[in-house]
Amino acid sequence: MQTLFLQIADFDIRLSFHTTSDNLNSEKHFIKTLTKKLKDFISTEIPSSAHATIKFCSKPSYSILYDTKNSSFIEFFQVKNKIYYTSFYHISLYQFYSLLAHVMNMLLSKHGGIMVHASATLIQGKAFLFLGHSGGGKSTIISLLRNKSTTLADDYVIIRKMKKEYVAYQTPYPEREEWFSKSQNPFQIGKVYFLKKGLKISEKVIANESKVNYLMENAPLPENEKDSYVKFIMNFIAKESYFYEFTFPKNKTVVKNFLQHAYEQF
Repeated sequence: MQTLFLQIADFDIRLSFHTTSDNLNSEKHFIKTLTKKLKDFISTEIPSSAHATIKFCSKPSYSILYDTKNSSFIEFFQVKNKIYYTSFYHISLYQFYSLLAHVMNMLLSKHGGIMVHASATLIQGKAFLFLGHSGGGKSTIISLLRNKSTTLADDYVIIRKMKKEYVAYQTPYPEREEWFSKSQNPFQIGKVYFLKKGLKISEKVIANESKVNYLMENAPLPENEKDSYVKFIMNFIAKESYFYEFTFPKNKTVVKNFLQHAYEQF
């Protein structure tokens, strides 16, 4: 049995691979693919225990599940409890990332934290987050800051409170842009920007009610775990100096000039 340990947002996740002689080549290919995709998050040290375990095994046939609307689904993982999961070698890479996101959401709801749709960049040692829906300008902002700062994320960021400080973590999930490197390190949060398109460029501090709405809109919250996430969000927004609304026009030159000037003020 081969084992990999991932460290994501300070969580240790064990991947256990149970191989068989019947499908050894396909199993080896699956393990090799995951090892390559997750290389930045594979722990070099074996932890004393894991926060969650995903066991992979072969399955001779697929299970097709149906819901009350007669929609069908191929089973790609089973839940023994909130920290132990079983999956199969026939799943796709997309299905694996979906499983990993499910596991991470369970861990974040239990231990405190949230995953948000955001791009992020490192400015003077602090993570600046830009939250927005698909097409909202997340990728545009970090591309315009690319030569001035270190890009951390293009699509997803995990936020946790560690040692009385809110920090951002990179994720192993595929990004729209993949020209930047990733690590397991925490990054102290500098500012959180909620992106909004408009005719004129502006930056303003936003009220608590808007903070809650923005975070809820940009976080993939599981229905059965919303209470714990809302509690985390309410504590997070108490940091008054973190949150801003950034409105910007389509003109990239105007936005670039503004960001380059603002960079000097960060």
